[in-house]
Amino acid sequence: MIMAGCGAGTPGGPAASATPAGSATPAGSGTATGSVGSASAGSGSPSASPGATHAIRGRVTVSTSAPSYRVGDPITARVANGLDHAIFTDDFKTDCSIVTLQRRDGTQWTDLTGCALGRPTMTVEIAPGQGYTATIDPHSFHMRQSSIGSGTYRIMFTYRAGPDDGGAEPLRADSAPFVIA
Repeated sequence: MIMAGCGAGTPGGPAASATPAGSATPAGSGTATGSVGSASAGSGSPSASPGATHAIRGRVTVSTSAPSYRVGDPITARVANGLDHAIFTDDFKTDCSIVTLQRRDGTQWTDLTGCALGRPTMTVEIAPGQGYTATIDPHSFHMRQSSIGSGTYRIMFTYRAGPDDGGAEPLRADSAPFVIA
């Protein structure tokens, strides 16, 4: 298993619904929904953890640990692979994780990125039936250029079927929107 994370983590909890395998959408087009999973505490530095999860057969799912957060609270996202094959993604997204935090601006979603590690991007493999928990800490060193204030947000996860597909991540699953207030 290829794994990368910016900090230590522990196995996370279950994920809920998102994209059926047969209807995964190319990045940037369409969305899938997710729902609340289990919580994981943030530690002031980005963290990620692999582990078994309650994956939904035939789907890659994304969920958050809560339907809403307070401004400044860490955001925990869980990606679960219910497909019959491994999926691959790169880190270096929001807070050096494998997911991208997006804010709704009118009718558009805006990516909030930030990763100041100064190292090459690493590929992360999520095996069939496994999941990955990522924590986005708004106060981390990596997020100092991004403003995570009150508003509506979601988590976007992009991935690919093979480890060496030229780095492109044409498949995508999004969490349900959640509120930061």
